[in-house]
Order: sequence, then structure tokens, then C-alpha cells
Amino acid sequence: MRYFPIKIMEILAVLPMRGGSKGIPKKSIYPVLGRPLAAYAIREALRSKRVSRFVAYTDDADMAAVAREYGFEVPVERPSEVSSDTSTDVETFQRLLRQLKEAEGYEPDIVVHLRATALRRAEDIDAAVDLLIADPNADCVRGVCEPDLTPFKMYWYKNEGDVYIDYFLRDAFPSIFQRFPEPSSIGRQNFPAVWQHSAQIDVTRARNIVERNSMSGKNILPLFVDKSLDIDIDRLEDFGYLEYLIKKLGKDF
Repeated sequence: MRYFPIKIMEILAVLPMRGGSKGIPKKSIYPVLGRPLAAYAIREALRSKRVSRFVAYTDDADMAAVAREYGFEVPVERPSEVSSDTSTDVETFQRLLRQLKEAEGYEPDIVVHLRATALRRAEDIDAAVDLLIADPNADCVRGVCEPDLTPFKMYWYKNEGDVYIDYFLRDAFPSIFQRFPEPSSIGRQNFPAVWQHSAQIDVTRARNIVERNSMSGKNILPLFVDKSLDIDIDRLEDFGYLEYLIKKLGKDF
């Protein structure tokens, strides 16, 4: 009987960090309860049972030092052209994967995007990876949670120069607005369920990044995550809530 080797999937966790953040300088390593912010992302990632490699991608020496101190590799340096405020995720990850391939011949099958400015649990990382592996037609798994406000109650200026606002989705969902002409006056349960992307979890097949110029591809599986962890740090005031949340989660977080 002949035995054929089973290919083990290479799963890469990437922590991108940028030294030139203008709102909060070096935000990814801002101190939070005695640790740099990125340490929380690193700790949970290292607890994962699915991820096979852990890499930080940064243009900043201090951030690289923190990543190494807490257990991540920094095998290549993030170039300035993918370290600006206008740099997109896909061009950043494309550059990283190209650098790893050129330097080491390394090509992962799945990429886990870790954002230093969000919280997540290792169990959710593994659940997302398992979902993606179990469905060969899926391109990625994205964490989602309920929004604070349904978009059916949101307004906009429909045309440039308008004085009066209108419901943002009126033209897109005429049948719903025919039934409920004033969405702001009724409960959200009357409208289709929607979910917002959570920064906690993004797991994608590497081919989306390399071949399709996309972080998600077309077939997106949802992972419904804990809304209480859905925080993304944009302002200094957000750190106060983050510290409260970490204390509430307890010593195991």
C-alpha cells in the first residue's frame, strides 16, 4: 500500500504596526496596565493551537523590539512606501508576503490579520481558522457583531448641495421603506439583521492577497464575536475604556 504525504497547512499570524501614527504616536505600543498595547494581541495569538508562525511587520525599531520581547519574529522590515496613513491592508500584506518569499522561500496558505488596537481571544482565532479550513469554497472569515445602530435609521445628503437629509437606504430597499416610511420611529427588530465588521478577527487565504489583490476574496464566512470586545483605539480617551474592559475580563485576559 502506498502512502501519500498530507500537506500541513502553513498558517501565518501577522501583526502590522506603524511607527508614524499621527493621532496617537506609536499607538501599538502605548502602555496599557503596565504592558504595551500590542502585547495583548501577541499573547492571545501565541495561545493559538492553529497558527504555525507569528510575525510582526513594522517600520519602527521600538515596535520591533516589543514584538521580539513578547515572542514574535520580525524577519523583515516594513518599507516606508507601505507605512503611511494612506497605505492599504492589501498592499501592506502583499509586500510582506513578497519579502518573505524572496528572503526565505516562505509561502503561507492562510494569513491571520492581528490588529494591535483590538482585543480578541485565542479561541476565536482558532475558531476562525477552523471555519475557513472546513469550507474549501470560503475565501476568508471575518469577525462580525451587531452594530449599535441599524443602517436603516441612518441619514445622508442624497445629492451634493442638498439642504434636507433623507434616509440613507431608502432607494436601495424601496419595499422596506414602503412598509416603514419612518424607520426612526420603530424598533430595529423590524428591519433585516445586519452585522458590522469587527477588528478582532480576519483570517484569509493567502491567494486572495497574492493573486486577487484582496484581503477577503468573494466568499466571506462570518464569525460572530463578543461585542463587548469590539473596541478599536483611535483616540487617547479610548484607552480608558480599554483598561476598564481588560480589568473586567480578569486575570486570564
